[in-house]
Amino acid sequence: MKTSGHKTKHGIKIRFINIISIIITAIVFCFILYISNKVKEEFFAMESIFEKVKICEKDSNILRERTEFLTEQARLFVATQKEQYAKSYIHEIFYAQTMTKAVDSIENECNSNPMAIKRLKNIFVQLGKLAEIEIYAIRLTYNSMNDKNLLKEIENIEIKPEHKNLSKAEQINIAMNLLFDYSYVSQKDRIYENFELTIEAVEQQIRKEFSDKTYELGESLKRLRLSYFILLIATVLIFVLFIVLIINPLKKIKEQIKNDETLNFKGAFELVEISERYNELHNIKANREKNLIIKAEYDELTGILNRRAFDRICAEPEYNELAVALLLIDMDNFKNINDSYGHAGGDTALKELARILKETFRTNDYIARIGGDEFAVIMINCKKSAKDSINQKINSVNNKLSEIADDIKNVSVSVGVAFSDKGFSDQLFKNADEALYKVKEAGKHGCKFY
Repeated sequence: MKTSGHKTKHGIKIRFINIISIIITAIVFCFILYISNKVKEEFFAMESIFEKVKICEKDSNILRERTEFLTEQARLFVATQKEQYAKSYIHEIFYAQTMTKAVDSIENECNSNPMAIKRLKNIFVQLGKLAEIEIYAIRLTYNSMNDKNLLKEIENIEIKPEHKNLSKAEQINIAMNLLFDYSYVSQKDRIYENFELTIEAVEQQIRKEFSDKTYELGESLKRLRLSYFILLIATVLIFVLFIVLIINPLKKIKEQIKNDETLNFKGAFELVEISERYNELHNIKANREKNLIIKAEYDELTGILNRRAFDRICAEPEYNELAVALLLIDMDNFKNINDSYGHAGGDTALKELARILKETFRTNDYIARIGGDEFAVIMINCKKSAKDSINQKINSVNNKLSEIADDIKNVSVSVGVAFSDKGFSDQLFKNADEALYKVKEAGKHGCKFY
Protein backbone atom coordinates (compact mmCIF):
# COMPACT_ATOMS: atom_id res chain seq x y z
CA MET A 1 0.00 0.00 0.00
CA LYS A 2 1.36 3.32 -0.98
CA THR A 3 1.43 6.17 1.45
CA SER A 4 2.07 9.81 0.90
CA GLY A 5 4.28 12.09 3.00
CA HIS A 6 1.92 15.08 2.44
CA LYS A 7 -1.69 15.41 3.56
CA THR A 8 -4.04 16.33 0.73
CA LYS A 9 -5.59 19.80 1.22
CA HIS A 10 -9.26 20.34 0.55
CA GLY A 11 -11.35 23.48 0.11
CA ILE A 12 -11.88 26.32 -2.33
CA LYS A 13 -9.30 28.99 -2.71
CA ILE A 14 -10.33 32.56 -1.91
CA ARG A 15 -9.06 33.66 -5.28
CA PHE A 16 -11.36 31.15 -6.99
CA ILE A 17 -14.33 32.37 -4.92
CA ASN A 18 -13.58 35.94 -5.92
CA ILE A 19 -13.41 35.03 -9.60
CA ILE A 20 -16.76 33.18 -9.47
CA SER A 21 -18.37 36.06 -7.55
CA ILE A 22 -17.07 38.59 -10.06
CA ILE A 23 -18.42 36.55 -12.98
CA ILE A 24 -21.88 36.24 -11.40
CA THR A 25 -21.93 39.93 -10.48
CA ALA A 26 -20.89 40.93 -14.00
CA ILE A 27 -23.69 38.88 -15.57
CA VAL A 28 -26.34 40.32 -13.26
CA PHE A 29 -24.94 43.81 -13.67
CA CYS A 30 -25.19 43.60 -17.45
CA PHE A 31 -28.81 42.51 -17.05
CA ILE A 32 -29.78 45.49 -14.89
CA LEU A 33 -27.56 48.08 -16.52
CA TYR A 34 -30.21 49.45 -18.82
CA ILE A 35 -32.83 49.68 -16.07
CA SER A 36 -30.44 51.19 -13.54
CA ASN A 37 -29.34 53.87 -16.00
CA LYS A 38 -32.93 54.80 -16.58
CA VAL A 39 -33.62 54.95 -12.84
CA LYS A 40 -30.52 57.06 -12.42
CA GLU A 41 -31.76 59.59 -14.95
CA GLU A 42 -35.19 59.74 -13.32
CA PHE A 43 -33.66 60.04 -9.87
CA PHE A 44 -31.51 62.95 -10.94
CA ALA A 45 -34.60 64.56 -12.42
CA MET A 46 -36.37 64.15 -9.05
CA GLU A 47 -33.33 65.47 -7.26
CA SER A 48 -33.32 68.49 -9.54
CA ILE A 49 -36.95 69.16 -8.66
CA PHE A 50 -36.21 68.93 -4.93
CA GLU A 51 -33.28 71.26 -5.46
CA LYS A 52 -35.60 73.74 -7.16
CA VAL A 53 -37.89 73.66 -4.11
CA LYS A 54 -34.99 74.26 -1.74
CA ILE A 55 -33.56 77.04 -3.90
CA CYS A 56 -36.92 78.80 -4.19
CA GLU A 57 -37.53 78.54 -0.44
CA LYS A 58 -34.05 79.77 0.35
CA ASP A 59 -34.16 82.66 -2.10
CA SER A 60 -37.67 83.56 -0.98
CA ASN A 61 -36.46 83.87 2.61
CA ILE A 62 -33.41 85.82 1.46
CA LEU A 63 -35.53 88.35 -0.44
CA ARG A 64 -37.82 88.89 2.51
CA GLU A 65 -35.04 89.09 5.04
CA ARG A 66 -32.85 91.38 2.91
CA THR A 67 -35.75 93.69 2.07
CA GLU A 68 -36.53 94.09 5.76
CA PHE A 69 -32.84 94.39 6.53
CA LEU A 70 -32.37 97.26 4.07
CA THR A 71 -35.44 99.06 5.40
CA GLU A 72 -34.21 98.60 8.96
CA GLN A 73 -30.69 99.86 8.18
CA ALA A 74 -32.01 102.92 6.34
CA ARG A 75 -34.43 103.75 9.15
CA LEU A 76 -31.81 103.23 11.85
CA PHE A 77 -29.36 105.51 10.07
CA VAL A 78 -31.93 108.26 9.63
CA ALA A 79 -33.03 107.90 13.26
CA THR A 80 -29.58 107.69 14.86
CA GLN A 81 -27.19 109.15 12.23
CA LYS A 82 -24.80 106.30 13.08
CA GLU A 83 -22.71 105.66 9.99
CA GLN A 84 -22.48 101.90 10.57
CA TYR A 85 -26.08 101.50 9.42
CA ALA A 86 -25.51 103.47 6.21
CA LYS A 87 -22.37 101.46 5.45
CA SER A 88 -24.25 98.22 6.04
CA TYR A 89 -27.00 99.37 3.66
CA ILE A 90 -24.56 100.50 0.94
CA HIS A 91 -22.54 97.29 1.21
CA GLU A 92 -25.65 95.19 0.61
CA ILE A 93 -26.90 97.29 -2.31
CA PHE A 94 -23.65 97.95 -4.18
CA TYR A 95 -21.40 95.03 -3.27
CA ALA A 96 -23.11 91.99 -1.71
CA GLN A 97 -26.18 92.33 -4.01
CA THR A 98 -27.78 89.41 -2.21
CA MET A 99 -31.26 90.34 -3.39
CA THR A 100 -30.20 90.58 -7.05
CA LYS A 101 -28.60 87.15 -6.83
CA ALA A 102 -31.72 85.72 -5.19
CA VAL A 103 -33.96 87.16 -7.93
CA ASP A 104 -31.63 85.79 -10.64
CA SER A 105 -31.66 82.40 -8.95
CA ILE A 106 -35.46 82.23 -8.81
CA GLU A 107 -35.68 83.43 -12.42
CA ASN A 108 -33.31 80.66 -13.46
CA GLU A 109 -35.46 78.03 -11.73
CA CYS A 110 -38.76 79.19 -13.24
CA ASN A 111 -37.56 80.03 -16.76
CA SER A 112 -40.26 77.78 -18.26
CA ASN A 113 -43.04 79.80 -16.63
CA PRO A 114 -43.57 83.10 -18.54
CA MET A 115 -46.05 84.45 -15.98
CA ALA A 116 -43.62 83.89 -13.11
CA ILE A 117 -40.82 85.55 -15.08
CA LYS A 118 -43.01 88.58 -15.83
CA ARG A 119 -43.99 88.98 -12.17
CA LEU A 120 -40.41 88.49 -11.06
CA LYS A 121 -39.19 91.29 -13.34
CA ASN A 122 -41.94 93.51 -11.96
CA ILE A 123 -40.76 92.75 -8.42
CA PHE A 124 -37.21 93.67 -9.38
CA VAL A 125 -38.36 97.03 -10.77
CA GLN A 126 -40.37 97.70 -7.59
CA LEU A 127 -37.36 96.81 -5.42
CA GLY A 128 -35.29 99.29 -7.41
CA LYS A 129 -37.83 102.08 -6.80
CA LEU A 130 -37.89 101.22 -3.10
CA ALA A 131 -34.09 101.39 -3.00
CA GLU A 132 -34.15 104.82 -4.66
CA ILE A 133 -36.35 106.13 -1.84
CA GLU A 134 -34.12 104.60 0.83
CA ILE A 135 -30.89 105.85 -0.75
CA TYR A 136 -32.29 109.36 -1.09
CA ALA A 137 -33.32 109.31 2.60
CA ILE A 138 -29.77 108.28 3.51
CA ARG A 139 -28.28 110.98 1.27
CA LEU A 140 -30.59 113.61 2.79
CA THR A 141 -29.53 112.53 6.27
CA TYR A 142 -25.86 112.91 5.32
CA ASN A 143 -26.71 116.38 4.04
CA SER A 144 -28.18 117.27 7.43
CA MET A 145 -24.85 116.13 8.91
CA ASN A 146 -22.99 118.52 6.54
CA ASP A 147 -21.96 115.50 4.43
CA LYS A 148 -19.67 114.28 7.20
CA ASN A 149 -18.06 110.99 6.11
CA LEU A 150 -20.28 110.92 3.00
CA LEU A 151 -19.95 107.56 1.28
CA LYS A 152 -18.57 107.70 -2.27
CA GLU A 153 -21.33 105.42 -3.57
CA ILE A 154 -24.00 108.07 -2.96
CA GLU A 155 -22.05 111.28 -3.35
CA ASN A 156 -23.56 111.82 -6.81
CA ILE A 157 -27.13 111.69 -5.50
CA GLU A 158 -28.53 115.19 -5.92
CA ILE A 159 -30.49 116.79 -3.07
CA LYS A 160 -33.76 118.22 -4.29
CA PRO A 161 -33.70 122.06 -4.37
CA GLU A 162 -36.62 122.32 -1.96
CA HIS A 163 -34.69 120.26 0.61
CA LYS A 164 -31.26 121.93 0.41
CA ASN A 165 -31.88 124.95 2.58
CA LEU A 166 -34.01 123.26 5.22
CA SER A 167 -32.77 122.94 8.76
CA LYS A 168 -31.18 119.73 10.00
CA ALA A 169 -34.31 118.76 11.91
CA GLU A 170 -36.50 119.38 8.87
CA GLN A 171 -34.26 117.32 6.62
CA ILE A 172 -34.26 114.45 9.10
CA ASN A 173 -38.03 114.71 9.39
CA ILE A 174 -38.41 114.48 5.59
CA ALA A 175 -36.09 111.46 5.48
CA MET A 176 -38.13 109.78 8.23
CA ASN A 177 -41.37 110.48 6.38
CA LEU A 178 -39.95 108.96 3.20
CA LEU A 179 -39.30 105.70 5.03
CA PHE A 180 -42.47 105.55 7.11
CA ASP A 181 -45.24 107.15 5.07
CA TYR A 182 -48.17 105.29 3.54
CA SER A 183 -46.71 105.33 0.02
CA TYR A 184 -43.54 103.58 1.14
CA VAL A 185 -45.32 100.96 3.22
CA SER A 186 -47.93 100.25 0.53
CA GLN A 187 -45.18 99.85 -2.06
CA LYS A 188 -43.53 97.21 0.12
CA ASP A 189 -46.88 95.47 0.53
CA ARG A 190 -47.29 95.35 -3.25
CA ILE A 191 -43.86 93.81 -3.59
CA TYR A 192 -44.78 91.09 -1.11
CA GLU A 193 -48.08 90.41 -2.87
CA ASN A 194 -46.36 90.06 -6.24
CA PHE A 195 -43.73 87.88 -4.68
CA GLU A 196 -46.35 85.53 -3.19
CA LEU A 197 -47.99 85.20 -6.62
CA THR A 198 -44.62 84.49 -8.23
CA ILE A 199 -43.73 81.78 -5.71
CA GLU A 200 -47.19 80.24 -6.13
CA ALA A 201 -46.68 80.03 -9.91
CA VAL A 202 -43.26 78.45 -9.45
CA GLU A 203 -44.64 75.93 -6.96
CA GLN A 204 -47.40 74.90 -9.37
CA GLN A 205 -44.82 74.29 -12.07
CA ILE A 206 -42.66 72.26 -9.69
CA ARG A 207 -45.62 70.19 -8.40
CA LYS A 208 -46.54 69.14 -11.94
CA GLU A 209 -42.95 68.17 -12.76
CA PHE A 210 -42.72 66.27 -9.49
CA SER A 211 -45.92 64.32 -10.12
CA ASP A 212 -44.79 63.19 -13.58
CA LYS A 213 -41.35 62.13 -12.46
CA THR A 214 -42.69 60.30 -9.39
CA TYR A 215 -44.80 57.99 -11.52
CA GLU A 216 -41.94 57.24 -13.92
CA LEU A 217 -39.54 56.55 -11.10
CA GLY A 218 -41.96 54.22 -9.32
CA GLU A 219 -42.36 52.03 -12.40
CA SER A 220 -38.62 51.76 -12.95
CA LEU A 221 -37.99 50.90 -9.30
CA LYS A 222 -40.41 47.94 -9.49
CA ARG A 223 -38.40 46.44 -12.32
CA LEU A 224 -35.15 47.15 -10.56
CA ARG A 225 -35.94 45.50 -7.20
CA LEU A 226 -35.85 41.95 -8.52
CA SER A 227 -32.57 42.48 -10.31
CA TYR A 228 -30.95 43.92 -7.20
CA PHE A 229 -32.08 40.95 -5.11
CA ILE A 230 -30.05 38.65 -7.32
CA LEU A 231 -27.11 40.98 -7.11
CA LEU A 232 -27.42 40.99 -3.30
CA ILE A 233 -26.59 37.30 -3.06
CA ALA A 234 -23.29 37.75 -4.86
CA THR A 235 -22.55 40.89 -2.83
CA VAL A 236 -23.03 39.03 0.49
CA LEU A 237 -20.46 36.46 -0.50
CA ILE A 238 -17.93 39.15 -1.42
CA PHE A 239 -18.71 41.05 1.78
CA VAL A 240 -17.89 38.01 3.95
CA LEU A 241 -14.52 37.78 2.30
CA PHE A 242 -13.92 41.49 2.81
CA ILE A 243 -14.60 41.15 6.54
CA VAL A 244 -11.93 38.50 6.91
CA LEU A 245 -9.34 39.92 4.56
CA ILE A 246 -9.81 43.71 4.73
CA ILE A 247 -12.44 45.03 7.20
CA ASN A 248 -10.74 43.84 10.38
CA PRO A 249 -7.36 45.37 9.45
CA LEU A 250 -9.15 48.60 8.52
CA LYS A 251 -10.56 48.93 12.05
CA LYS A 252 -7.09 49.66 13.31
CA ILE A 253 -6.63 52.36 10.67
CA LYS A 254 -10.05 53.79 11.55
CA GLU A 255 -9.05 54.35 15.17
CA GLN A 256 -5.92 56.22 14.15
CA ILE A 257 -7.87 58.40 11.71
CA LYS A 258 -10.51 59.07 14.40
CA ASN A 259 -7.77 60.36 16.68
CA ASP A 260 -6.44 62.52 13.81
CA GLU A 261 -3.10 60.74 13.91
CA THR A 262 -0.73 59.87 11.12
CA LEU A 263 -1.08 56.21 10.20
CA ASN A 264 1.49 53.66 11.30
CA PHE A 265 0.24 50.40 9.81
CA LYS A 266 1.85 47.18 8.60
CA GLY A 267 -0.17 44.86 6.39
CA ALA A 268 -1.24 44.38 2.80
CA PHE A 269 0.59 46.43 0.20
CA GLU A 270 -2.58 48.30 -0.80
CA LEU A 271 -3.31 49.29 2.80
CA VAL A 272 0.25 50.48 3.34
CA GLU A 273 0.00 52.54 0.16
CA ILE A 274 -3.30 54.07 1.33
CA SER A 275 -1.75 54.84 4.72
CA GLU A 276 1.18 56.65 3.11
CA ARG A 277 -1.16 58.68 0.92
CA TYR A 278 -3.30 59.54 3.93
CA ASN A 279 -0.25 60.73 5.85
CA GLU A 280 0.64 63.04 2.95
CA LEU A 281 -2.88 64.48 2.92
CA HIS A 282 -2.86 64.76 6.72
CA ASN A 283 0.29 66.89 6.60
CA ILE A 284 -1.15 69.05 3.80
CA LYS A 285 -4.33 69.55 5.84
CA ALA A 286 -2.34 70.55 8.92
CA ASN A 287 -0.36 73.10 6.92
CA ARG A 288 -3.52 74.52 5.34
CA GLU A 289 -5.20 74.87 8.73
CA LYS A 290 -2.14 76.72 9.98
CA ASN A 291 -2.22 79.06 6.98
CA LEU A 292 -5.97 79.64 7.43
CA ILE A 293 -5.42 80.67 11.05
CA ILE A 294 -2.75 83.13 9.95
CA LYS A 295 -5.01 84.59 7.25
CA ALA A 296 -7.99 84.77 9.59
CA GLU A 297 -6.25 86.50 12.51
CA TYR A 298 -3.41 88.51 11.02
CA ASP A 299 -3.60 91.76 9.10
CA GLU A 300 -2.36 91.24 5.55
CA LEU A 301 -0.69 94.66 5.21
CA THR A 302 1.11 94.98 8.54
CA GLY A 303 1.51 91.36 9.60
CA ILE A 304 0.15 92.03 13.10
CA LEU A 305 -3.11 90.80 14.66
CA ASN A 306 -6.36 92.02 13.08
CA ARG A 307 -9.67 93.13 14.62
CA ARG A 308 -11.02 89.58 14.73
CA ALA A 309 -8.02 88.38 16.75
CA PHE A 310 -8.26 91.47 18.97
CA ASP A 311 -11.90 90.73 19.82
CA ARG A 312 -11.10 87.09 20.51
CA ILE A 313 -8.25 87.99 22.88
CA CYS A 314 -10.47 90.49 24.69
CA ALA A 315 -13.02 87.74 25.25
CA GLU A 316 -10.52 85.21 26.64
CA PRO A 317 -11.69 84.22 30.16
CA GLU A 318 -8.11 83.53 31.29
CA TYR A 319 -7.46 87.29 31.45
CA ASN A 320 -10.57 88.15 33.52
CA GLU A 321 -8.67 88.22 36.80
CA LEU A 322 -5.55 89.95 35.51
CA ALA A 323 -4.65 93.62 35.48
CA VAL A 324 -4.50 94.88 31.91
CA ALA A 325 -3.78 98.13 30.11
CA LEU A 326 -5.49 98.98 26.82
CA LEU A 327 -3.85 101.44 24.43
CA LEU A 328 -5.89 102.79 21.54
CA ILE A 329 -3.55 104.26 18.93
CA ASP A 330 -4.61 106.50 16.07
CA MET A 331 -2.23 107.71 13.36
CA ASP A 332 -2.43 111.50 13.15
CA ASN A 333 -3.43 113.16 9.88
CA PHE A 334 -3.48 109.87 8.01
CA LYS A 335 -5.61 111.36 5.25
CA ASN A 336 -2.99 114.06 4.66
CA ILE A 337 -0.31 111.38 4.37
CA ASN A 338 -2.34 109.58 1.73
CA ASP A 339 -2.98 112.85 -0.09
CA SER A 340 0.68 113.87 -0.02
CA TYR A 341 2.41 110.54 -0.63
CA GLY A 342 -0.32 108.42 -2.18
CA HIS A 343 -1.71 105.17 -0.88
CA ALA A 344 1.70 103.56 -1.15
CA GLY A 345 3.00 106.16 1.27
CA GLY A 346 0.07 105.56 3.59
CA ASP A 347 0.72 101.82 3.49
CA THR A 348 4.39 102.43 4.26
CA ALA A 349 3.45 104.55 7.27
CA LEU A 350 1.10 101.86 8.58
CA LYS A 351 3.68 99.11 8.14
CA GLU A 352 6.37 101.18 9.80
CA LEU A 353 4.06 101.93 12.73
CA ALA A 354 3.34 98.22 13.15
CA ARG A 355 7.05 97.40 13.04
CA ILE A 356 7.91 100.10 15.60
CA LEU A 357 5.12 98.96 17.93
CA LYS A 358 6.44 95.38 17.84
CA GLU A 359 9.95 96.65 18.61
CA THR A 360 8.75 98.91 21.43
CA PHE A 361 6.33 96.72 23.40
CA ARG A 362 6.89 93.44 25.20
CA THR A 363 6.73 90.12 23.40
CA ASN A 364 3.74 89.07 25.54
CA ASP A 365 1.78 92.23 24.67
CA TYR A 366 -0.89 91.90 21.98
CA ILE A 367 -0.56 94.41 19.12
CA ALA A 368 -3.43 94.63 16.62
CA ARG A 369 -4.65 96.75 13.75
CA ILE A 370 -8.35 97.26 14.50
CA GLY A 371 -9.23 99.74 11.75
CA GLY A 372 -7.81 101.66 8.80
CA ASP A 373 -5.29 103.73 10.77
CA GLU A 374 -6.33 102.53 14.22
CA PHE A 375 -4.19 100.22 16.30
CA ALA A 376 -4.53 98.74 19.78
CA VAL A 377 -2.14 97.26 22.31
CA ILE A 378 -3.28 94.99 25.16
CA MET A 379 -0.68 94.81 27.91
CA ILE A 380 -1.22 91.82 30.19
CA ASN A 381 -0.24 92.06 33.88
CA CYS A 382 0.12 95.81 33.58
CA LYS A 383 -0.95 98.13 36.43
CA LYS A 384 -1.35 101.89 36.71
CA SER A 385 2.16 102.16 38.10
CA ALA A 386 3.39 101.55 34.55
CA LYS A 387 2.17 104.96 33.34
CA ASP A 388 5.65 106.44 33.05
CA SER A 389 6.93 103.40 31.19
CA ILE A 390 4.02 103.53 28.75
CA ASN A 391 4.48 107.25 28.21
CA GLN A 392 8.15 106.68 27.41
CA LYS A 393 7.25 103.96 24.94
CA ILE A 394 4.81 106.25 23.12
CA ASN A 395 7.40 109.04 22.99
CA SER A 396 9.85 106.53 21.56
CA VAL A 397 7.30 105.45 18.96
CA ASN A 398 6.71 109.05 17.86
CA ASN A 399 10.43 109.71 17.69
CA LYS A 400 10.99 106.68 15.47
CA LEU A 401 8.03 107.59 13.28
CA SER A 402 9.60 110.95 12.51
CA GLU A 403 12.48 109.09 10.84
CA ILE A 404 10.66 106.40 8.86
CA ALA A 405 11.62 105.37 5.36
CA ASP A 406 10.78 107.06 2.06
CA ASP A 407 11.08 110.55 3.64
CA ILE A 408 7.43 110.50 4.72
CA LYS A 409 7.08 113.43 7.12
CA ASN A 410 4.73 114.49 9.88
CA VAL A 411 3.92 110.94 10.94
CA SER A 412 2.87 110.64 14.56
CA VAL A 413 0.32 108.91 16.77
CA SER A 414 -2.21 109.87 19.40
CA VAL A 415 -2.72 107.34 22.17
CA GLY A 416 -5.42 106.88 24.79
CA VAL A 417 -4.66 104.54 27.71
CA ALA A 418 -6.95 102.94 30.27
CA PHE A 419 -6.29 100.39 33.02
CA SER A 420 -8.38 97.57 34.48
CA ASP A 421 -7.75 95.30 37.45
CA LYS A 422 -10.21 92.68 36.19
CA GLY A 423 -9.37 92.05 32.54
CA PHE A 424 -10.97 93.52 29.45
CA SER A 425 -14.45 95.03 29.39
CA ASP A 426 -16.51 97.32 27.19
CA GLN A 427 -16.01 100.06 29.77
CA LEU A 428 -12.25 99.71 29.49
CA PHE A 429 -12.51 100.28 25.74
CA LYS A 430 -14.72 103.33 26.27
CA ASN A 431 -12.28 104.74 28.82
CA ALA A 432 -9.33 104.33 26.46
CA ASP A 433 -11.34 105.87 23.64
CA GLU A 434 -12.22 108.85 25.84
CA ALA A 435 -8.54 109.35 26.68
CA LEU A 436 -7.70 109.18 22.96
CA TYR A 437 -10.33 111.80 22.24
CA LYS A 438 -8.71 114.14 24.76
CA VAL A 439 -5.33 113.72 23.05
CA LYS A 440 -6.82 114.69 19.70
CA GLU A 441 -8.68 117.57 21.29
CA ALA A 442 -5.42 118.82 22.77
CA GLY A 443 -3.66 118.85 19.39
CA LYS A 444 -2.77 115.17 18.79
CA HIS A 445 0.79 113.79 18.89
CA GLY A 446 0.84 112.46 22.44
CA CYS A 447 -0.54 110.16 25.09
CA LYS A 448 -3.15 110.58 27.79
CA PHE A 449 -4.41 108.29 30.52
CA TYR A 450 -8.01 107.87 31.57
